[in-house]
Amino acid sequence: MRYLSRSPRLPIPRLVVVSSIAFGFFLFGTSHRLPAARASEIVVHVSPQATAASQETTVPSLEEALRRVRELRKNGNKPVPATITIHAGTYPIEKPLVLTPEDSGTLEAPFVIRAAGDGPVVISGGKPITGWRV
Repeated sequence: MRYLSRSPRLPIPRLVVVSSIAFGFFLFGTSHRLPAARASEIVVHVSPQATAASQETTVPSLEEALRRVRELRKNGNKPVPATITIHAGTYPIEKPLVLTPEDSGTLEAPFVIRAAGDGPVVISGGKPITGWRV
């Protein structure tokens, strides 16, 4: 058998097997711990069909979702990951949606605003103009 060096250590085939097993344990150990790390994640869904009964998990407006995330993140001792998931629909807004430095995430605790992927999301700040002619 070939050795990596002149001193009698592990032969190359045995070294490959031992390294593969060690790497497998590393991957298993890492993936096994991931769900626990995500257990404290804040997730707020936004849907135009949100009702009073669904207010625990789903809110009807972006403003309410942002307010809820800010409130929940402020209550903790350390930053936690937060996600606002916006479901398909049109979301009228009366005033600009303002994000502040407190809304910033970190590598360990990102703050993500994303579409759910169940259809188009339209955030509309326009006002209808009636009674005009060309």
